[in-house]
Amino acid sequence: MPKTDIRVAQSSADFEAAHGLIYSKYLDAGYVDAGAEHTVIRPEHGNASTDVLVASQDGAIVCTLTIFADRLPLSGEYANEVRQLSEDDQELTELGCFASTSRSAVVINRLFNLAAQRSIFRGLNPILAAVHPKHTRFYKRMFGFEVVAGPRAYDKANGHPSVLLKCDLDRLVAGNSSQRALFNRAHGEPFPIAKIVAQWAVWETRADVLSPLIAA
Repeated sequence: MPKTDIRVAQSSADFEAAHGLIYSKYLDAGYVDAGAEHTVIRPEHGNASTDVLVASQDGAIVCTLTIFADRLPLSGEYANEVRQLSEDDQELTELGCFASTSRSAVVINRLFNLAAQRSIFRGLNPILAAVHPKHTRFYKRMFGFEVVAGPRAYDKANGHPSVLLKCDLDRLVAGNSSQRALFNRAHGEPFPIAKIVAQWAVWETRADVLSPLIAA
């Protein structure tokens, strides 16, 4: 069995490996053009409130997911929906830049579990995501997301269609037995507190790594 570690990116090596994985998988899917690897890094990656999560097996990054807060990349295409949700005094967050070479449902689920637990710790809710329509069923079945809007052409995926999804963790945990089961699936087994609160220790180092990669 490979040794698996789920964590917040802690180094430039983590981030660069995650960046390479995103570009490779997005290129395969047609979400980005060849030679345009800088476009998978959003300007929002430069925010201190952005968390890049990674899963590694035997030291190699096999899965990545990013938590965006404050400024959401999807707010360009879904400005009206984000504005309406923001008016409800909710601390919105976005899950994006998901990519994986792992076929392990456990690894993928645990990465999403860390995202949910970290969002709860930071007081971020609901969680939004812009995904290709073919992935909607997975997000709904596994983590209790619901469709808010779409489909529509998504500029950040080379014009491929996307739908806007929302997962309201507060509503799920306070809901009926089926909703609570979805919350438990999204939350998963608790991670050690050190994993939930971890930060990239030196912000200046992170900024130096990101600056040449962030798309203009």
